[in-house]
Amino acid sequence: MNCLSRTSKADREEYGNMLAELECGECVTINEKDEVYFCRSFLGRIGRDFSERFVFFRIKQEMQKNNFFPNIYRVNDHGNVSLLDSSGREVKGWV
Repeated sequence: MNCLSRTSKADREEYGNMLAELECGECVTINEKDEVYFCRSFLGRIGRDFSERFVFFRIKQEMQKNNFFPNIYRVNDHGNVSLLDSSGREVKGWV
C-alpha cells in the first residue's frame, strides 16, 4: 500500500490542486532562497529587500492591486511545501 492510497479523497484533491497551482504559477511562492513571487513576478527577497513580517504586507498589497487572492506556498530546499495563511502561519504541509 502506498502513501496516497491511505489518504482521503479530499487530501488527494488538495495535493493535486497545490501541484497544479505551483506548476501554472497562479499563486504566491516563497522559495528556499526566501525569494517571493506573486504569480511568477518577483516581489523581493526576505532578509534583503524586506523582513519576514513585511513580506506578508507586500503580498496583501499585490493581491489587492491585482484583485486576485491566490494561495501562498513556501517551498523548502528539500521540496517540502507548506500552504500559508495571510499572516505566514502554516495551514497545511506536504512532504
